[in-house]
Amino acid sequence: MNTHFRPELFAAALALLPATTPAQSPLKTEHFDRDPGWEGHNNRIELAKVPIVKQDFGYSTTSFASAAPGEIGGSVQRSTRPAMYAAEIAPKTLDDRFSAAGTFAIKASGGSGGVFFGFVNAQQPGGSGRPIGSLGLDFDFENKGGRLAVRLITGANQSCGTFITPYLPGKYRTTPLKNDGTRYSWTLDYDPAGANGQGRFTFHLRSDNHPLPVIDPALPAASQKEERARFPTTTKFEVDLPAGYKQQGTTIDRFGLMNMMKAGGVTQIYFADLRLDGKPIDLSKEPEWIGAGNRDSYEDREQTGAHTFGFSAQTPKPSGPASPAVRCCERRDRPAAHSLPPRPSSSLPRKAEAPRGSSPCRKSAAPSKSRESAARQSPAPPSRRAAGSRDKSSPGPSRDAGLCPACRCAQIGSAQTLASPPASSSTDRYRGNSSSSARPRKSSRTPPPARVAPRMPSPPGRVRDGGIPRERHARRRPISSVSEVLRLRSG
Repeated sequence: MNTHFRPELFAAALALLPATTPAQSPLKTEHFDRDPGWEGHNNRIELAKVPIVKQDFGYSTTSFASAAPGEIGGSVQRSTRPAMYAAEIAPKTLDDRFSAAGTFAIKASGGSGGVFFGFVNAQQPGGSGRPIGSLGLDFDFENKGGRLAVRLITGANQSCGTFITPYLPGKYRTTPLKNDGTRYSWTLDYDPAGANGQGRFTFHLRSDNHPLPVIDPALPAASQKEERARFPTTTKFEVDLPAGYKQQGTTIDRFGLMNMMKAGGVTQIYFADLRLDGKPIDLSKEPEWIGAGNRDSYEDREQTGAHTFGFSAQTPKPSGPASPAVRCCERRDRPAAHSLPPRPSSSLPRKAEAPRGSSPCRKSAAPSKSRESAARQSPAPPSRRAAGSRDKSSPGPSRDAGLCPACRCAQIGSAQTLASPPASSSTDRYRGNSSSSARPRKSSRTPPPARVAPRMPSPPGRVRDGGIPRERHARRRPISSVSEVLRLRSG
């Protein structure tokens, strides 16, 4: 008897089988006048402790950054909500020439602090980190001191710039700017005709009280090169704009101080002796600058890792009484989602289901039926069942009514669909006797008796290996005829 598999016979047998067409899913309309019962995953995570943001900067009669009283500064805290104290200037584009100069002094700094000073657009969405449509000084702080970069961020949110202090991402991050009140002098000049008409900005930084560093010869060669190329060894920096940056619709209408728009720490910094386009700014008295959120205190719930979004019965919409709302959505290390539940597999037609066995052989396909029935009868592990459970929580507290006033969710322009995190590849935590299945070490002493968890009796046709069921696979036999294919298919 010929026992070799004949593909032409198998193809002919499949051609005789009736064709099946998957059922079309009906179109469903949802008005969101009630909770639609979508599945939630990490979409409602409340903060255990809500931090308080205190912005307290503007005009000050102190003289930390200059010899004469009168300067701009104070306590600036990083937050997703923008805070600004700036002078209103005539709108400028990257086709115009403009410049600024001044001094600054850092009095105190904490971890994850961030401050911007320079030219900026007044319209900021919040939560963008660095201000969009800006050219100026980007400060980054730690407890020991600060770092500085000068950047241009266009209206299309593309940036170019240079680090002023030494910085190699992930390798070398010093904080040479002192937070003891040391004064630094700076100048910033933008020339639209530089770099063959593409645009160029030039920055100078110096300090009479900042000595040159002693470069450690034990540092890697790349770190030593970075030290020599940055402040205080180097004091002049030039950046050419990439092609096309001038045509990205960048408009600047403010000059002043603002926070970096991401949750972080507090910095006490002051700016003085300011000159705008070569003209000095009189700080002997309070200037007529515009303040927005610079003298404020509030709870900042927009922290990394905190999500509060889903269905909201209190959010109005044009065509109905309620709608699902995204509130206080912030990025986190783990993905979050609020979406329709997956379509159950039982809704598919029976004829469209995949074959039960991995082989046409009856002996190898038969145990798969018992495996499916056992999987339907046995409950899922508790942690896996909780991970895919439906979000049945009631709408949030009273602050959930309407749009969140803290993050101004109406300015969110797009949403990103995130997939659920993959399940853990390890199954040892579900094994009742995983530790006892390991082979004991050889020793001269008699080992104590191993603690073995009780095993449940195995169903007929199964064996257990380390507490996990395993099928008895029969030896496969090749198909010899079309009639056998049809018989197995009907069975």
